[in-house]
Amino acid sequence: MNALILPTIPMAFAFALPVLSQILKGNRRFINAYAIIVTGLTFILSLDLFKAAYSSEKPLIYTFGGWTAPIGIIYEVDKFGALLALTTSFLMFIITFYSIRYLEHETGVEWYYTLYLGLEAGLLGIFLTGDAFNLFVMLEVTAVAAYGLVMFYTEEGYPAYSGVRYAIISSIGTTFYFLALGVLYYGFGTVNFADLAAKARGYPFPISEAGGDLLVVFALAMALITWAFTIKSAIMPNHFWLPGAHSSAPSPISAVLSGLVVNAGIYGLARF
Repeated sequence: MNALILPTIPMAFAFALPVLSQILKGNRRFINAYAIIVTGLTFILSLDLFKAAYSSEKPLIYTFGGWTAPIGIIYEVDKFGALLALTTSFLMFIITFYSIRYLEHETGVEWYYTLYLGLEAGLLGIFLTGDAFNLFVMLEVTAVAAYGLVMFYTEEGYPAYSGVRYAIISSIGTTFYFLALGVLYYGFGTVNFADLAAKARGYPFPISEAGGDLLVVFALAMALITWAFTIKSAIMPNHFWLPGAHSSAPSPISAVLSGLVVNAGIYGLARF
């Protein structure tokens, strides 16, 4: 299967849900069934991708718009990334059932599942991308969805405060990562993970060339990246946003934050 389809499915269905909900006047049974079907389909396709990745001796490469790396953005699916994508889609699928029961007396569930599916799309994109800039985009998709889900109970006051604080702190981390991308591109002339690894080891590449003092560039970039992902993954001393976000979010989202969102930050750091 084409790995590009995997993050696209929950994202496309997330955008469609509010429209369909308006047409069907917020029919709760439809919304619940919709969430189950979409997360279930995503899980089935991620299982297919997992099988393909583990039966291949090399990582699976998928290009956007026919532009090959390092110019174009690519998805590079190795065994570890495929395993994380499978784990993510499975957990999101089973947490959907918990969400249905947990939110049975709540209103606005169509917005909950819109953000929920967007969160799944962002997480899958993080685990499948082979490009550091596309990782930034998927981190933003994940973060925006997570902010909204943490603030789902805005009428109670504290969730809104915790969500805004989480958004501000996380945005600082994202800014550090974006600055690191600029530093990497200035020094290495690329943000493709494989190309960065090749240039860091002195291997030439026919399209882009590294320039400047790569040791200084790499040290500065890694300092920014490390600080950014310690915020994203709530590693001390940048863990102070976590208790408020967990206690304010609906219980199913607290499970997603601790089981997937925080670990996505650790994965991002490990990619470098």
